[in-house]
Amino acid sequence: MHHPLSFLVSLSLFTHVVRGILVNVSVDDSFPDPLTGNSIQYFPSVGGTVASGNWQIGQTCKNACSADLDPSDLFNGTYHYGEANENSGSAPQSASLVFSGSAVYVMCVWASVAPTGHGDSLGNSDMTFSLNDTVVGLFSKKVNASGSGVYDYGAAVYVNEDLPPGTHSLTIQNGLAGKESVMMLDRIIYTTEVDEELGSENEQASNTLANPNVSPLPTTVLETIISSIQATLTVTGSSSLSIEIVTTQALTTNKSPGVSSKQPPVPTEAINSTTDAPLPVSDAVLGAIIAGAVATFFLLCFTLVWWRKRRVAERKWTMPKPFETQPELPYSSDVGLDEELYPPEYASRLGGIERDGLARASTGTELGSQEKN
Repeated sequence: MHHPLSFLVSLSLFTHVVRGILVNVSVDDSFPDPLTGNSIQYFPSVGGTVASGNWQIGQTCKNACSADLDPSDLFNGTYHYGEANENSGSAPQSASLVFSGSAVYVMCVWASVAPTGHGDSLGNSDMTFSLNDTVVGLFSKKVNASGSGVYDYGAAVYVNEDLPPGTHSLTIQNGLAGKESVMMLDRIIYTTEVDEELGSENEQASNTLANPNVSPLPTTVLETIISSIQATLTVTGSSSLSIEIVTTQALTTNKSPGVSSKQPPVPTEAINSTTDAPLPVSDAVLGAIIAGAVATFFLLCFTLVWWRKRRVAERKWTMPKPFETQPELPYSSDVGLDEELYPPEYASRLGGIERDGLARASTGTELGSQEKN
């Protein structure tokens, strides 16, 4: 019969301990995606002049570009400046990115008050957003000009939190027919889920969390169950890593307040702030070590149970049959001293005894008294 402990332990050895982490990945206007390496593609290319309709690196074109932004208020201190005017015959401007996720946010800078003399350019922003070659949104702002202007940094000009998880292609077109439009792109944020194994892949996931361009959303550590076996291991004084072994598959849970399977609305203030990781990198590495120790413990238990079962199997033997009762000797005086009834030694001792003496011996008379008579 199989021992129940060996069954549970053997199942636990084949269990993946996985936790799902929702992260907001920021793709800077000038740097590649920290997870995939994809970069924002600009058309026409960066260079040339503003009048020709080419994209410009904003922080280096203060004289040619209408805006004068503070790099300290920008994500990574960079932005791309595009000034589109289809009436001038320039090619349409666009910026596109391929990403995999379930939500996307386009972060720009726009002038809530345009600088004096730039009302026709900085005072107008018209953008069209397309996902997978389908127009999904518009952004249009017309403001007045006054003084040196007022800029809104980190403005979410497009938000879509209802995307089916998967790969998407986002295209932002600057300018509408007959209108001059300025677009100052800071970054594009998308939400995706990262499956982190508490084991060999933990180091790679920790490096991802350490990247300043990746902001994980608050999540709880994986909770799984195997019968009533549970181990709660304290990682630090302020946080704990709860590990439970599951018999079938890992169950990813997300019970932090305000976090569900669908991302909550992300206001401009929240997008500007940097979200801290739920666990420091050192805690994540320590969690992997603890998980390895737990797996080793169960491996030892499984080996012990297997060894004991093998020993029991080797010691199996057939129980002997009960001793059979020897047949009683016949008491008739006609029976001779055959070797089949008496062993040789007893036959030699009784060889001279009369048959009637043997009969009397069978009734309780001593053989010695027969000889005396």
